[in-house]
Amino acid sequence: MLIKAWAYLCQKLIENEESPILLPELEPFFDRTIIKDQNELGDTLTNNWIEIMAKMFPNEKGNERCLKILPFNPNLDDYVRATFELTREDLNKIKQIVLSKWEIFDTNEPKPQTLSSFILTCAYSLVCVAKAIHRVEKEKEKFAFAFNVDCRARLEPPIPNNYFGNCVWGHFIDTNPSDFIKEDGVFLVAKSIHEKIVMINEKGALEGTNDAFDKYISMTSEGIEIIGVAGSNKFGVYEIDFGLGRPEKVEIVSIDRGLTIGLAESKNGKGEIEVGLALNKHVMDLFSTLFLEGLH
Repeated sequence: MLIKAWAYLCQKLIENEESPILLPELEPFFDRTIIKDQNELGDTLTNNWIEIMAKMFPNEKGNERCLKILPFNPNLDDYVRATFELTREDLNKIKQIVLSKWEIFDTNEPKPQTLSSFILTCAYSLVCVAKAIHRVEKEKEKFAFAFNVDCRARLEPPIPNNYFGNCVWGHFIDTNPSDFIKEDGVFLVAKSIHEKIVMINEKGALEGTNDAFDKYISMTSEGIEIIGVAGSNKFGVYEIDFGLGRPEKVEIVSIDRGLTIGLAESKNGKGEIEVGLALNKHVMDLFSTLFLEGLH
């Protein structure tokens, strides 16, 4: 929203419009009191965060509310960046594979009529990443996936779309840590993402929040590699014009600070999706092979 507002103002200034006014949908809404914390979730999350900060910055004891930058440095040594693309044809192939497995596996829920591009892209990319890491680093065989949910429309009461602040919450999918490297990994992961989204839509975006911190600590202590996702194929990043034309290439800088998949819609506007990654070069070589061969 900030970037879209910034671009809009730049265009108006280039057009010599003095003191341009933002469109209503780009006017930020700052009132945090609109969020009703009925379960004292704020206190719980604050206490959890203080505990995390105390471990990260042991010398700041008594000052756990400090605003130090978190110690997640970019991976530089032997790491490379690359962007891969999934076409509509690719996504349809993945969808048919996943839905055909639904009929074979004994599942407790009916087969969905369709699966979103987000589910298909994440499931396919996650499995390729996990298998590549596992084959290069044999001891790594346990993985997990977490993604953020926009809570604005899912709160009671809902809050405006132009609310400007953090209003997201992360969810882990309920997979077995070894599912990502199994032969049917794409189906298993896609099914788990789908089930989590159904749960969120039925029970709310904050379901399971109280257990999230313990779950994260448990996963890290077990040596589970947690893969995240940044960006979205619905942000419209390639439509943003500061008055100099649309961007030729968009990169999500932060994906080199952890094991994270970057998502963006393709710049050709035909429903294709870009997948950005920063991986060890040996892992990237194998990922590239798995990603491309798996589609053919």
